[in-house]
Amino acid sequence: MIGDAKTISERICEAMKRLDVKPVELSRRTGISKSSISQYMSGYAAPKSDRIYLIAKALNVSEAWLIGYDEPMEKTPEIDYVVNTSTSENLTPNEQIIIERYRSIPDDKKSEFLGRIFAYSEALMKGGSE
Repeated sequence: MIGDAKTISERICEAMKRLDVKPVELSRRTGISKSSISQYMSGYAAPKSDRIYLIAKALNVSEAWLIGYDEPMEKTPEIDYVVNTSTSENLTPNEQIIIERYRSIPDDKKSEFLGRIFAYSEALMKGGSE
């Protein structure tokens, strides 16, 4: 799950440096106060999931990378998938429910949904729960 063990604050700073974005600009882009941005950058506080989404979007990085997963930094362009009927026939009822739920979520919340599924599945595979 965790790759290079950088903290979220280090990753925020890295992404900001890559784009040459100052805290004031990140605050403007996200609507998050400059003091909160400073706390996230210093590691004094960690952003909640809705703010992680805003920061990742503003810095054009993946949410998974930002929160510490061993994923590429760059945000993967969202693709509209066409479900092949021969493939969808092989889905279990639970898999179909997950897909239906995903499709019903507003677009700006889909990354958060996927992040939570990913984090939960990682915890389950390690024998725990979240």
